[in-house]
Amino acid sequence: MGNIPALRASALGVVVAIATVGHAALAQPARQPVYRTQTELVRVTATVTDAEGRAITTLQQEDFTVSEDNAPQDIALFTHDVDTPLSIVIALDVSGSMKEELDTVRAGLHAYVEALHEDDEVGLVTFGFSVHRVSGLTAPRAQLLAALNDVSAGGGTALYAGIVEAAHTLETARHQKKVLLLVTDGNNSSLRSSKRAATRAAQQSEAMVYALAIGHAGRDSLRGRIVAAMTAPQMSLLRGFADASGGRVALVDDVNGAGRADVVGTIQEFGDELRQQYTIGYYPPARHGGKAVHQIRVTTRRADAMVRARKLYLSAPP
Repeated sequence: MGNIPALRASALGVVVAIATVGHAALAQPARQPVYRTQTELVRVTATVTDAEGRAITTLQQEDFTVSEDNAPQDIALFTHDVDTPLSIVIALDVSGSMKEELDTVRAGLHAYVEALHEDDEVGLVTFGFSVHRVSGLTAPRAQLLAALNDVSAGGGTALYAGIVEAAHTLETARHQKKVLLLVTDGNNSSLRSSKRAATRAAQQSEAMVYALAIGHAGRDSLRGRIVAAMTAPQMSLLRGFADASGGRVALVDDVNGAGRADVVGTIQEFGDELRQQYTIGYYPPARHGGKAVHQIRVTTRRADAMVRARKLYLSAPP
């Protein structure tokens, strides 16, 4: 019983302390709720050429407009891509039909890789009967070139699976500007993946697709016309990939004779074009559900100019 006063005093102290803390908390201004957004900068690479196909590299931000789903957007980022670092994955067809072309393609790719800037990164995926990630983006270039020398041609054409693997390789890219360089001479002949999966993977990678299609430009001979007719759907697919991404497709004849220079020169043109572009960025509207695929349109006020840029992107779920 003698301890009751002490207990009462202790309890009273606790009550006072609680009241004091509560009063202090009430005295503080109410904390504002923090809203986090998933909105990220959408980057679009634009290639601008004149009527002769020559690159126009002197435009400024005010010369461009960009819209998403037909709604104008404010440009938040604008750069000339002379020294913009690149993350590139080469997807090389090594099917049996590429046997005669492989040495020529190798020469063009060697020159392409050796001309890259020091900050660029490059990987290699091959596809024939099966698909192999020969060299990742972090491997030394000397290792990639050595591996390129060792590849041999044979088997079918797992084109769709090759595109999927190349897109997956780009998931580890260090740079925002990504390129999928595809070299092939034929149709997909494998069930390892589907056209839908390849299309989805290419879209999600946000890479520009540059495709070199070998053996489909010559229609003067009977063989050329037959090959062109048989592979027309595949060439349409490659054009679709390139067009949607802002890249480009080039068709060259068989590499025997004059075609060799066309193959090497076209690969070099691809590389040169990547240094003559613009990167434009904008913050899209806040998402509240709805569609995941959004249409992008980039235009310029210069009357004689044509703009190539990716036409869509996939937004993250809200």
